Amino acid sequence: GFFWALTIAGFIQGQAWMRGIPEVNVIPMIQPFFMARALFGAMIVISGVVQAYNIFMTIRGDTRHALRIELMDALPDPEAAL
Repeated sequence: GFFWALTIAGFIQGQAWMRGIPEVNVIPMIQPFFMARALFGAMIVISGVVQAYNIFMTIRGDTRHALRIELMDALPDPEAAL
């Protein structure tokens, strides 16, 4: 999305400049693409924050307790063998 918003805005702006249209008249034509750029940029930033949180929680997480419970449940019950 980000790539397409910038590419289409660039094509529109380039064609307008080649035709001699003043830049002040070009800006309203490409404004929707800048709004899309802002939206996609915000999505990229949010995904970076989520990724950083995920990495932090993975490093911080204490999986020893959960692993111990899982292993204890997997062992056969010694009293059941009697």
